[in-house]
Amino acid sequence: MGAKTLLTVEHLERLPETIDVSYELDQGELVEVSSAGYLHKRIRGRVERFLGVHLDNHPGQGEVVAEQWFRLSEDTVRAPDVALIAPSQLSLLESERRVQPFSPALAIEITSPSNTYD
Repeated sequence: MGAKTLLTVEHLERLPETIDVSYELDQGELVEVSSAGYLHKRIRGRVERFLGVHLDNHPGQGEVVAEQWFRLSEDTVRAPDVALIAPSQLSLLESERRVQPFSPALAIEITSPSNTYD
């Protein structure tokens, strides 16, 4: 088995954006995340919409985003299906960057039949 090439968060941010494939960074290792199917996207949309309506009715309680990269540690980046950014985190947002430099207050993952525990 060959040595793994580890990437930094900065390398991840410079990767070209693609339509069919997305990536996460797991302790420096680039991990391909498969594209979601119809049911997964439908559930994600409903969760995002539900949280969005709640936040519209309760201004100042944060923001909801989908598929946003968040830096969880020095070399780990995840993109939860839906995430809630707390009001106290809004000042940490770096809107020009693809990877936000913090973990969201709430991360929601919708599982698919192809998901495994790993």
